Amino acid sequence: MILPDTIGIEAKKSGYSPLPAGEYLGIISKIEEGASQKGTPLIQFEIDITTGEYAGRKVWKKVYLAGADDEKTKMALGMYAGVLESLGMTQDQRHATKTIEQLREFALRLNVEMYVSQREYNGKIYNDVDMEYLENKPF
Repeated sequence: MILPDTIGIEAKKSGYSPLPAGEYLGIISKIEEGASQKGTPLIQFEIDITTGEYAGRKVWKKVYLAGADDEKTKMALGMYAGVLESLGMTQDQRHATKTIEQLREFALRLNVEMYVSQREYNGKIYNDVDMEYLENKPF
């Protein structure tokens, strides 16, 4: 494939800026395994905002599964357990959830309430998302 010449074409940005801090309602639409740029394993939740001015926008919640040492790994796993608990998963369910497919089966399409805050990293503003289960049925 030959790439097109863009001389004379106005460059456009994606138009997505961080959401204002606040509370939003959404639905978990995707759950993926991944890794940070440094190779740290993570789970990423994609959440579609379903109401209000920002309905249709997406936010992401990344949860790391390891840290640089044993103490940081324990902290990361505690954060992961906290996210699962906030989604309504019991301790027994957390113990039984061993694969990404099992996590998807439980959490995909869950309605969630989110609190979105902002943080700065390397001069850019990013959203941080905390979420909590509302009810186990689609909107």
